[in-house]
Amino acid sequence: MSEASAKTLEKAKARRESNSNSELGKPFRWRRLLAILIIFFLLIYGISLILLNTSWAKNKLTNRLHSKSNSDWEVGSVVWIPFGDIELNNLETTMGEGGIKINSLAVKPSWSGLFFGSFELMEATVTEADVDLDLQWIRDNLSNNEEIIIPPKQALSTKPQSQVRPPKPKESKTNNNPVKPTKKPLPKPVMEEKPELGDLPNRWLKVKKMNLTLRNGEHVIEQISDLSASIPIAGKPVDGGISFKYLGDNHSQKVSWDGDKLSAEEAAGELFGLRYQWKVACKTSQPGMPFAFRFIVPQQQLNHTYDKPNAHFNISSDKIAANFIIKGSLRNLKTWRGILNAVSEKTTITENQKTHKRMDFDHTRLVGTIANGVLHVPVAEAIGHKISILANGSVHKNLYSYGVVRWITNNESRGFFEKVYHGTKFINIDRSRYHLLFPLDTPDRRYCDFYLDGKVNDLEIRHNRSDRWQSLNKVVKKLWDFKNRELQEDGLLEAD
Repeated sequence: MSEASAKTLEKAKARRESNSNSELGKPFRWRRLLAILIIFFLLIYGISLILLNTSWAKNKLTNRLHSKSNSDWEVGSVVWIPFGDIELNNLETTMGEGGIKINSLAVKPSWSGLFFGSFELMEATVTEADVDLDLQWIRDNLSNNEEIIIPPKQALSTKPQSQVRPPKPKESKTNNNPVKPTKKPLPKPVMEEKPELGDLPNRWLKVKKMNLTLRNGEHVIEQISDLSASIPIAGKPVDGGISFKYLGDNHSQKVSWDGDKLSAEEAAGELFGLRYQWKVACKTSQPGMPFAFRFIVPQQQLNHTYDKPNAHFNISSDKIAANFIIKGSLRNLKTWRGILNAVSEKTTITENQKTHKRMDFDHTRLVGTIANGVLHVPVAEAIGHKISILANGSVHKNLYSYGVVRWITNNESRGFFEKVYHGTKFINIDRSRYHLLFPLDTPDRRYCDFYLDGKVNDLEIRHNRSDRWQSLNKVVKKLWDFKNRELQEDGLLEAD
């Protein structure tokens, strides 16, 4: 073999080796780039977790919660899973005598929407929570303080008011016909195509194992345990449900989303010995979230015994019925419109611990209307032979209330109420007036009026023969303490 041919073979061999080395280097470079990207992603993820759990980030989050609930929150830790849930652990706040404790709150956003700058909530799940609602705190903190302004009445004018007419268009000097302004054609409205329901993902609000307590200050009113819910709020038609335990019984309610509104199928139940029916629907997909609620107590008999420490009585009625309907927007109280009617016949309330006295009413009636954020009660009455109670009043959307209650008794029952008044001095009466009740137009009837004014949670009351206002809460406490002293003197006082 010649020297030229040998050099040619060596060059070809060198080219083959360099090509093979370059082909081996390509996947190596891709693997190295992929490893760098993974390390970079893990580093960013770790830094984000650290930042989310700093005091600065938690303060931002708790300030947001505070603005929504008017309460100071504490957050234990924040964890997010890429393209998954954002999880807040150990949330806690106090609200008066109650508060809220949440073991875990998981929020699933639309990650595709986040890339385009919009936040859409796909699912929110609350797991293991204790919600203790204090009605007194809610009244004090969540009601606004806007004043009730009554516009002055305008005097009616007998003269017709002159109507202002628009000026006539100027006429052209060269033509007797008036010059008509040119009008540009309006653009045709663009109709957006609505996506089909089958293409929309469902959005959910979920609750797992929640305990709910309703209280008024230190007094616990009701408790609901083991509440779970799965409620759809958007997307294609789908069913959800709510279940809970109340008074030792398990209850469940089916809810449905039809693509436009959320509704609960008409349900029936029993509470305090009364059968009832109710139905609710809310169009969460529309502006303002319009809703409709109906609650009906069909005509029936009532016989219920209330047994609590130092409060034992029975209430019975031959006939009782009620109807409550309300519609409006969840986001605007002024849009609410509703009616309330409740009636009963032959109602008897009997005290079962000490005196065993009873109050009998031939009939009771309650009529109310809701409009422009105001609840008006023009008629509230309980009419009996010995005792009659007449009342009316209003409650505004900022919980400011006012009304009057007239108490009428015959001469037989007068002595009992006078005894209670002199034993408690629960309400102020002018010194020149010694008695609680005063003669009415008829000789066998006595009466007094109580005027009420102020916020619902802190009403003030005064007697019609006095100009001194006093706290209704303190009046009730005086009466309650007087009852307990009477029970203690007879050895009947029970431990709470």
